[in-house]
Amino acid sequence: MNGGYNVAEFFPQLFFIGTDGGGEAYAFNISGCDTTVFEVPFIGTPSDARMVASSFDSFVAGVRI
Repeated sequence: MNGGYNVAEFFPQLFFIGTDGGGEAYAFNISGCDTTVFEVPFIGTPSDARMVASSFDSFVAGVRI
């Protein structure tokens, strides 16, 4: 799906991993060796990305079902 959303073109330092079911995507920072997770609006720019967890484990721990 990253290819279909042109993520490499518009968000070259991110890899989208999922969505909230609305207008937000969740993404890993792939520019380094960290596992920071960001929330990104589907209609937005890289400056709209906001860090939501410092690691995948902390992201999963914060998910409410």
